[in-house]
Amino acid sequence: MSTRRMIDPAFWRSRTVGKLTTFQRLLFLGIISNADDQGRIEGEPALLRATIFPWDDVSLADITNALHVLIDLECILLYEVGGCYIQVLNWWKYQHPRWAYPSRFPAPTGWRDCLHYRQGNKVISENWNDDDLDDEKPPVPRETPPTAAPCPALTMGPIIDDTETGAESDTTPQWGQSGPTVEPERGQGGPTVEPGHSISISNRISDRNRENLSSIDSPPKAERKPPPSQKPPNPPPEKPPPAQSPLAFDTPQAQLLQRHLAANANARGYRSPLRFGSLEQKAAFSQAAAVLGEQLGGVIESAMRVQCLSVQKAVAYVSKAASNRIKEREEETRRKAERAELEAEYEDRRTPRQLTAEEQAQEEARQTWAAIAEELERQMTQETFSTWFANSQGRSLQDGTLTVEVCSRYAKDVLDGRLRATIDRVVNRIEPGLQVIFVAHSSAACTAVRRN
Repeated sequence: MSTRRMIDPAFWRSRTVGKLTTFQRLLFLGIISNADDQGRIEGEPALLRATIFPWDDVSLADITNALHVLIDLECILLYEVGGCYIQVLNWWKYQHPRWAYPSRFPAPTGWRDCLHYRQGNKVISENWNDDDLDDEKPPVPRETPPTAAPCPALTMGPIIDDTETGAESDTTPQWGQSGPTVEPERGQGGPTVEPGHSISISNRISDRNRENLSSIDSPPKAERKPPPSQKPPNPPPEKPPPAQSPLAFDTPQAQLLQRHLAANANARGYRSPLRFGSLEQKAAFSQAAAVLGEQLGGVIESAMRVQCLSVQKAVAYVSKAASNRIKEREEETRRKAERAELEAEYEDRRTPRQLTAEEQAQEEARQTWAAIAEELERQMTQETFSTWFANSQGRSLQDGTLTVEVCSRYAKDVLDGRLRATIDRVVNRIEPGLQVIFVAHSSAACTAVRRN
């Protein structure tokens, strides 16, 4: 929790601050300086004296009277929720911390805290305006005015009102008038207190002082009228409309985004965004809107549902959705191309290719020799067939002559020698009149094609 507070220069020129004495101003500044991130501090006068005036001889009556003045001027709110506490009003109007941690003191009735703090690796935000266009945090929204219960710590004595006794006060200067010639000692400001009496928090500034203050704060303005003989001056020329910012929501898609952001901002009491954060951000949103097309509205609604309530987060969500859409289109195009390729391949397989005359002759030779080899396998042992016929292949069939290719010259000599009679007998039974010629392959590696 940060303990450094900002004092706006406008504090010293404020009309409300001008109604305070030096001691009351110092007490108010001490409350602001020692309040937590939510503008809250314990309100017992003894604790305030020990915290703000540790080196001064200040009585509890002085602090009690000064607190009543601050309450009357609506600078602070004094309330009791299991203890006596002070809430600084207009806290978020002048304090803009980077982080705002939860208060350890309870909030007054009807008050909502603005939270933005780290918890482990997470950043927790509640009622926090994260719009990157405006660094000012909004005031805390209140549905109903905060209420305060009487605080027992201030039951020390009543504030004496001069209007009840009819005596004029010589020690408390009115607004716009000079003070007494002798300044009271530090801590002596404010009305006096008699011990043994009770104080009501609802005491207000006397009617006499209130009338004087209202007459000074808002003096009547005399209306200037032109002399009867003088004609009224011509009205000033109309000013041209201001030029539209290049970051404005000037397209239908950008206006759709603005409407959704404004609706969510109004529902949470935040200020609605008026423009993009940068030209790059606007260009990124325009490109994403062009990609998404009619799906843009649904994507923006999804962004609002996942708490993308600032322009930066909403544009990032829409850009990511557009990138995913582009990837889906590329994947769909790739799948269509693969499907078309598979269909073309399937059609090629279904449609037989027309063979040339040479290819047809080779195919007929392979089929003829495959039928002869199958019959030869039945006529001899498996070892003999595997040794001499396993790697043979029909090469050509022309004019009743079948050319068969074998792996080696030695295999050709064996087939033409002691196995010739068996081969001719099988050939005459399958293809009468067919003559088989064996040739040796030029390479030692042969392809085994026994039958198709």
